[in-house]
Amino acid sequence: MIDIIFQFPKSAVYFFRFSRKYINKAVYRHTIAMVLAIILIRGSRNYANVTRLFLDSRSKSSISRCFTDSVFPGFVMQEHLYERLLTEASSISGKTAHIIIDSTAQKKQGKKMENTIIYKKGYTCDHFFVMGMVYFPGTQVRIPLPRRLYHTKAYCRKHNIKYRTQVQLAEMMLRYAVLPKDMKVVVVFDSFFPSKSLIDMIKQKGYHFVCSAKKNRVDSETGKPLNEICEEHISKGHIKDRVDIRVPSKRSRYNHSSAERYETKTFITYTEKHTISKMGEVKVVFSHKEGKNVQLKDMRYILTDMLDLTTSQILTIYTYRWQIELFFKELKSYLGFGNYQMLTFKAIIRHVDCVIMAFMYLEHLRICKLKQNPGDKRWLYSRTLQMSYVLQHELRLSNLKYLKRYLKDEKGFSELERKLIEKIPLVA
Repeated sequence: MIDIIFQFPKSAVYFFRFSRKYINKAVYRHTIAMVLAIILIRGSRNYANVTRLFLDSRSKSSISRCFTDSVFPGFVMQEHLYERLLTEASSISGKTAHIIIDSTAQKKQGKKMENTIIYKKGYTCDHFFVMGMVYFPGTQVRIPLPRRLYHTKAYCRKHNIKYRTQVQLAEMMLRYAVLPKDMKVVVVFDSFFPSKSLIDMIKQKGYHFVCSAKKNRVDSETGKPLNEICEEHISKGHIKDRVDIRVPSKRSRYNHSSAERYETKTFITYTEKHTISKMGEVKVVFSHKEGKNVQLKDMRYILTDMLDLTTSQILTIYTYRWQIELFFKELKSYLGFGNYQMLTFKAIIRHVDCVIMAFMYLEHLRICKLKQNPGDKRWLYSRTLQMSYVLQHELRLSNLKYLKRYLKDEKGFSELERKLIEKIPLVA
């Protein structure tokens, strides 16, 4: 662990340099400081620890005021960084992209926090965040879409904000997602999101979708829900096609020594076309994992509007949805997504913005490594934790260059000594 950072690394200054037009110099410095602290500090990422990490940082009160009182256009900065990452990734990732949408809950104990939903008889207070990401399977590049935060009805009334459901937020996220016109885009989501408005938005933009569906989705022609149709197929013995899907092994998700290996999952399936209410003509895959008896409660229904795909291709695309679950895990485990104790939701939003920008910065480092070493599979399978070690190495090299510059003469040494004494006060 690096105890003190003497100066910002060049890659961070380069990555955030165009954000200077949205914020003043002080907020710009505090933003880079918070992003680096989120990546490097393990445990509590409070303002006091941020000031201890940087040699030339201001007092913790100035950083606190920056993220609670001053103007902080985190959403606009995310939009700009998203466009930059997309341009960088498009040159190495091909012409097919997958937009994955999901929501996550962050459990907190503070009942006085704003914008919480109380569950389990008042024992937990949850904040909900609707997230999306652009995923390129070939290079495994993951680019977060600008966040959409769910506001409760009580919070909307208090702050005079229009209330939107999580499905409406997902639709808004998709509406403003900017992708190259010559790129084929497939939207992947679970059974919570396939509303008529979202499906219409996908078709309007010329995209395609692969999603799971609930059992009560109705076939427009027969009027039967999917579970009744599935029950008929089970009774007739139609669900018997064996399909093998190759997916990255669990170890490869965390850059284990077996990262290049894949594991095979086998599904027993039956595929046919249906006209589903509010979704149009789709291909439906009735499937369950091998090794289980064919029972209605174990069946899953995977739908897509790409009628020319095979069953294996449909299931492979749907397995990409797991990437956003890994994204949530990395945000919470390694970047302190839930390590906030602020009461006002405004301050929580700014913390979330810094966490997402920290993930974007690490993904930028990985894309740069992929461009420099296209045949090196280390960078193909590296994730948040491994890229944080890469950043630590870069900071060590930056610290050495800083020390060499200041130790050339006696005056520079005296100035460095004074700064270090201020940073590390003597203890009696």
